[in-house]
Amino acid sequence: MSLRAFGRKPTSSSASAGTTKAPRSAWFEDEFDKYEDKSDGSIGPDGVEKLCLALGVEPSDVLVLVLAWLLDAKQMGYFSREEWKHGAAQGLSAATSYESLKQLITEIYSALRSSRSMDQLRSLHAYTHKFCREDRKKVIDVNSAVAMLQLLHGSTYPKHIPNMCEFLQEHETAKKRGVSSDEWSMILNFCTEIAPDCSNYQVRQHSCVSPRRPAHCLMPSAPLTPERRARALSCRRMMAPGHFCSMTMWSGTGGRRPSEMLVVTL
Repeated sequence: MSLRAFGRKPTSSSASAGTTKAPRSAWFEDEFDKYEDKSDGSIGPDGVEKLCLALGVEPSDVLVLVLAWLLDAKQMGYFSREEWKHGAAQGLSAATSYESLKQLITEIYSALRSSRSMDQLRSLHAYTHKFCREDRKKVIDVNSAVAMLQLLHGSTYPKHIPNMCEFLQEHETAKKRGVSSDEWSMILNFCTEIAPDCSNYQVRQHSCVSPRRPAHCLMPSAPLTPERRARALSCRRMMAPGHFCSMTMWSGTGGRRPSEMLVVTL
């Protein structure tokens, strides 16, 4: 079942998927009161844990993340009444029981993983980065990035994600400063656009989001040679700090270790 069936509307963190409205039920909205912490008027960590128990999922299950995205929750482990109402407007009000609520969320997540729902998948992917950021930080730490990649995309891109996670965990710059939202988006683009064996990976020049920041991407179709790495690092040394990032790629043959895709701002 597609997201269109649930009548999702454009929000700050999710893309539009149609205007067809799902049948409404008071059950979903009424369930908020069952888990509300009366001291602050929201569902807190204890309430979320009880909700997960009722749904038959672990708090770490990807369906809980999808639920938070549908609610447009601002803080991990907390759902406000307004966010709950927002989720109802996105189609969750069609649920009449925990079984049907779980089925709705499962079907939405399944639709996200299909090639027909890439806008929604990108929305969830971007939301996850924002959801995991602490305070006013603009990056997420590598451990959080790895955990979320495995949770969100591990089963969808089983040949990409393990290598990507290994690369992030071994990359000293990423470990020190974290993963930015732009780099986070690039990871999903890499998974969706590049074949597991990198057969469609090639050297090209392109422009970044800002037209004032053209970039040259070294995208080898085989592991980097010492000469190629030296040339790339030479380019890196000429760039200002923060204008360089690297991502993984691999040949997919013979158990070769991941090599790097280097993106250098010119």
